[in-house]
Amino acid sequence: MLNRIRNQVGTAGLVVAIVALVVALGGGAYAASHSGKRHSKKGSTNAQVKKEAKKWSKKFSKQFAKAGPKGAQGAAGKDGAAGPEGQQGPKGEKGDPGEPGPLPDSLPSGKTLKGSWGASSPVHEDTGTEGANLASSAMVSVSFQFPVTPAPKLVLVGEGGSGGAIEGGFLSPEEVETYCGTGTAAEPEAEAGYLCFYIGHAEAGAGIPPIRVALGQIQATQFGVNVQVLFEPNHSEFTTIEGTWAVTA
Repeated sequence: MLNRIRNQVGTAGLVVAIVALVVALGGGAYAASHSGKRHSKKGSTNAQVKKEAKKWSKKFSKQFAKAGPKGAQGAAGKDGAAGPEGQQGPKGEKGDPGEPGPLPDSLPSGKTLKGSWGASSPVHEDTGTEGANLASSAMVSVSFQFPVTPAPKLVLVGEGGSGGAIEGGFLSPEEVETYCGTGTAAEPEAEAGYLCFYIGHAEAGAGIPPIRVALGQIQATQFGVNVQVLFEPNHSEFTTIEGTWAVTA
């Protein structure tokens, strides 16, 4: 019979109904047994009824209360706000060196290579007429670290910016700037497509005639150039000359 009632009103409803019934019966019985008596304490009837109701409620709730089936999972909540930025972590260990990069096939356009050169003349031991008329020369080789394509055009820049020469003629200081900018032997420069060969400092004994650099038919290649330095005759002292160069692709 209890199962039939529980199916109609549910477990919770059955418990409430039983508790209400117990309260009603207990309250009526208690009132009947004490109908002729005076109560010394106010509210004693209500206290007794509540006590009985609580006891029966615990008893029947344990008997009929059972966990229901597991409910379906609820929908996902919204993303929370971003938290504060964390502290910077410790510095990592130094990595291993990488593999060497490939060498370029040629000097990239607009890039410049620079270098230095030097030459010296032999000492003539014969100071007589025959030895005084001897001239000497030295070949200066300039090699580019990377090929320069197309091959640059050679420009000779005189000492101290006094002018220069290019294949086919001499150049004024202003004309030198067209090919070599404001470069000097100390800070060589070259415009794109040109190899500027700067004459720097020369040391020689007293009375030594000027030193010349012969251009002639000398032409630079994509790999470098060979320049002949001429030491004039009538000298018996050791003579040196040095300079720098710059080439721009």
